[in-house]
Amino acid sequence: MKKGLEVKEYDLLVRVVQEVAGTAQSLFAADSKWEGRDTGYFCLADAKHGRALYAPTPIGTPGKMSPESVAKRIFVVQEKPGRAARHPEHVSSWESRNENALPWGEWGGSALISGFRPSLTGYPELGDEAIILVAMIIWSDRDPSVIAEAEEIAWRSSNPYFTMLLLEFMGGETQLIGWAGAHNIAPGPSSF
Repeated sequence: MKKGLEVKEYDLLVRVVQEVAGTAQSLFAADSKWEGRDTGYFCLADAKHGRALYAPTPIGTPGKMSPESVAKRIFVVQEKPGRAARHPEHVSSWESRNENALPWGEWGGSALISGFRPSLTGYPELGDEAIILVAMIIWSDRDPSVIAEAEEIAWRSSNPYFTMLLLEFMGGETQLIGWAGAHNIAPGPSSF
């Protein structure tokens, strides 16, 4: 877990999220749920209250979005960690999702991991989750406890993207045995 959070650490995390999101777009390009999903907003919130530590940050190509779409995504990316924090028994916003909530629904895409509540919106819902989980693993220098947290979160939501995306960044260095093998993962070389 990172103690404190300086701007340079946040900037590194944003670059990691950008890289993971770009890889996810390429990796899942044939999946119809990813069609036209090339822009999102990222938010890093505190674990206890789910409050943004920095202003929501655009990921991808935000210049293509209308002002209304930008406003919606900024609202949703901050709503997710706040809602998840109000449910201490939950490790992700997936566990309290409500498609019918006003004004734009309540979705997955935020998780309690590595002492923070990162959130992403703009990609397919479980894609948002997979991207932040893999980004937090990389940002933590592949800390085995963060990998274990990520695998638990992905298991709870039955995330179809997480393992494939993780393997893109950890390659042959992994020793995954289903979802429970997280503690046996050897740190691999980082591209960051």
